[in-house]
Amino acid sequence: MSLNLGRAKYKNAEIWFKLHPDFWNKGIATEALKEIISFGFNTLNLHRIEAG
Repeated sequence: MSLNLGRAKYKNAEIWFKLHPDFWNKGIATEALKEIISFGFNTLNLHRIEAG
């Protein structure tokens, strides 16, 4: 899972992840994404986070 920051003046980032199929449908990615999105908006003060 990664949060790739864009240019500082645009306050944006791209988030992506890979998860082995053995761990699908267990809520792992959902919980991790919620935390990273919260961190991006609340701590880094980003304006936009896109999925890639």
